[in-house]
This record gives sequence, structure tokens and C-alpha cells, in this order.
Amino acid sequence: MVAESGLIDSAVNDLMARSQVLAVSENRGMRSSVKNHLLKWRGSVKKRMTRVCETERFQQELTLYQEVIHWDEATFFERIPSVVKKLEWHSAFYLQARRLLEKNKSVNNPMFPRYFCDLWYKSLADAIKQAEVSELEASKEKFLADLYQRMETIKDMDTVTQQGDEATMGRLWDMAAAKLTKTDLKTMHSHAEFLKKNGALKQIAEQLGRMASEQDDPELNKAQADNVEMVEEQSDEATDDIVGIHESDDLNKLLPNETMFLAYPELEVVFYKHLADKRLMNYKTQGKSRTLKKVRTTAPDNSKVELEKGPFIVCIDASGSMSGFPEQCAKAMAYALMQIAWQKSGSAM
Repeated sequence: MVAESGLIDSAVNDLMARSQVLAVSENRGMRSSVKNHLLKWRGSVKKRMTRVCETERFQQELTLYQEVIHWDEATFFERIPSVVKKLEWHSAFYLQARRLLEKNKSVNNPMFPRYFCDLWYKSLADAIKQAEVSELEASKEKFLADLYQRMETIKDMDTVTQQGDEATMGRLWDMAAAKLTKTDLKTMHSHAEFLKKNGALKQIAEQLGRMASEQDDPELNKAQADNVEMVEEQSDEATDDIVGIHESDDLNKLLPNETMFLAYPELEVVFYKHLADKRLMNYKTQGKSRTLKKVRTTAPDNSKVELEKGPFIVCIDASGSMSGFPEQCAKAMAYALMQIAWQKSGSAM
């Protein structure tokens, strides 16, 4: 209902119209991130809307409604009071249904069942729509709170990175899902300051990526090639060895005693029957057949291999042996790698 009514699109437009969202979306680096985030929310909230009527409350009432609309007039007047009783705790139609029954008491108007079901359907549809709207509003408020929290986190992180680059702010969007405390910001500031004082750490971080791409690994410098090779396979068709006797219809491997049926006209039909039924005694042979097959192999390739650049995980040893300056260097190095990932649209964990 709500999913197709345009209310979700109105909610998206309302979110975009909020002054703070508009202000941050004016940043080119942030505009696409905010838009993608809204589109993801739009898709997820649509799915939730369609599942509202699948809740136990509505499923019970829908089941009752589907049952009642197929009753004949006599069954309806006999059993409708018990049905209304079942609606008491979970249906918005309960009070209206009671009033309708009291008005129609002892009258049994033949038009009443149809009128009753029409009102019930309208009440049920309104209740489902109201539940969907409530779910939409709750989801919108939750999304808006997350949106503002991300914006606040991005502003805080931008003061730490001091990049001044609009594109960099956009790359911080996913990381902004975590709310930063004052302690977190203070820690990041300390790492940034330590990195400034020890510029050699950043140079080492930049060289790490270059070293990986410049390494000449023989395993990487290989190309796939298709070659034709002679392959030996075990086969029952090969006649290398006689391994036994079995029933078949192969005249080339026929045992001599089977031809005795052909010596007598009255037994000739038996021979042909055994031939048709594949019951003639044959020598069973096995051997190896040799065939040419295309085999994929690897061959040395002198061309330079393009290595794909993907996400990376940084693990820091914070044990007692690393306390002090070594731990500071390790964390500053991780911070430098994170900055490089931002600049190159990478991701770090």
C-alpha cells in the first residue's frame, strides 16, 4: 500500500529538504555519498513496508476475514459473534463490529453480511496503512539521526585529517557510521601530531605499496596456455588384456561355444534372441586408450603483471613489549596507511 503510494518518495524528499542535509550535500565529495545512502534506505524501507501485513496481528485477522467472506448467510449469522469475540484484543474493527451486531440483532438482514465484510475490509486496510506509515516515520527518524551523526563524525574526522579535500570527505562516509567520542578524537589527533613529527613513518607507509607492486614474483608472471597432450585413460573398449567373461552383444569378442547355436536351424532363433537381449557370452577386456586432449597449462610470461588493489587489514601489536614509542610508531603507521587509502579510494579495517 504505502510502498506504492509515493509516501516513501515523499519521505526521501523530506529528508533531502532538511537544511543540514542540504548544507552537507552541497559539498561535491559528500553529495554522492548522501544520495547513495538515501537510495539504500529507500530500498530497505520498501521491503519493510511490504512485511508489515505479515505480522502475527494482521495475519490472524486476515485469516479470519478470508474465512468469513466465504460463508453463506445462515453460517454467517450463526458464527459471526464468536468471530467478533476473537477480534477483541488485536483488531481496530472490534468496537465497530460489536455495534453493527447489536444494531442487526434479531433482524438478520440478508444484506448485512456483505455490508459487514465491506466495513471490515476497509478497517483492515486502514489499520495496515496506519501501521506502514508508523513504521515509515520511525524508520525515517532513525535514519535522520544516523545521518546527522555521520555528518557530525565526518566534520570531526575532517579536522583530524586536515586534508581540505572535498573528495576525501566523501570517502569518510562509511567510516562515519561509528560515533567518535572525545577520547577517540583526542587519540586520532595525537597520532596525527606524532606522524607530523616523524615524517619518515609516512614515507615508509608510502613505500610499502610500491614495494609490493615492484616485487618480481615468478608465480605472478605466468600466463595461461592451451596445449595438446596425449592422455591415457582406462577403457573397457581396449583389447590389451582379457580379464573375464560377461554377457554382451559384441560379435568380435564372442566365445566359440556360442556359435554352436548356428549349427542347428532349430537353435538359430535362440542365438538371435540372445543377441537381441545382449546375453551372448563375450570376452571381457580392459586396457588403456590414448587420446589427444587440450590441456590448460601455465607458461612464463615476461610482460608486467597488473596487480589489483583491494582493501587491507592492519593489525597492531599492543602487548606490553610494544608499549611506549614502538606502539606509537605502529599506530601512527596505521594512521598513515589509512590516509593513503582515503586518497586512493581504498578501504581499511
